[in-house]
Amino acid sequence: MTSGTGIDVYLALNQIIQVHSTMQKVSDERFLTMSEGVAKLIHTDFSKVTVLEEE
Repeated sequence: MTSGTGIDVYLALNQIIQVHSTMQKVSDERFLTMSEGVAKLIHTDFSKVTVLEEE
């Protein structure tokens, strides 16, 4: 498993939204809602997120 920085994750999620919106022909409102949801993750305190260790 590889790890990425927070910005790598943010960019990957935005790419997923872009691809999904193109494939599903989502409305502009839905696209904006999904993008705003991802943008809110920037302010998450990830130091409090539990990390599962690999076995």
